[in-house]
Amino acid sequence: MMNVNIWGHVKSPGSHLVYDGIDFASLLSIVGGPMDGANLKNVRIYREVPDEDGSLVYQIGLQLG
Repeated sequence: MMNVNIWGHVKSPGSHLVYDGIDFASLLSIVGGPMDGANLKNVRIYREVPDEDGSLVYQIGLQLG
């Protein structure tokens, strides 16, 4: 298990205990999903430990539907 911090326009932001290897869609479901008006085109994912390329932050754009 691991703790993740979810910030932004979701129904239940904050720290959540989730299983290792959780996918992003499942994580969004745990926090109640994005609220109306959430900007999903500019989502940032922050790592605690850099990946093999040294990256700590990833920026992604989501499209629901």
